[in-house]
Amino acid sequence: MHVRLTTGCSWVDAERICGGKVSDTTVRERYSLWVDAGVFKKVAANAVVAYDRIIGLDMSEIAIDGSLFLLRAGSLIRPTTVVNRPRA
Repeated sequence: MHVRLTTGCSWVDAERICGGKVSDTTVRERYSLWVDAGVFKKVAANAVVAYDRIIGLDMSEIAIDGSLFLLRAGSLIRPTTVVNRPRA
């Protein structure tokens, strides 16, 4: 589970990386069970509480920015957008 969540690899690749110690099907099923049980939400909430207790959180000034776009193969400079995407 850790390999899958930290690397973003496929379930099958996670099984291969872990040397086949557990099947991708089993990990996928456990993941679904844990999501349904709220395990990840609880872990995230506990992490925030622990961070606040140890370091301190100041949420009075916070900004969140996110972007999602495709890059052309091999391109590190110009994102593919509606305006500059190649025509088919």
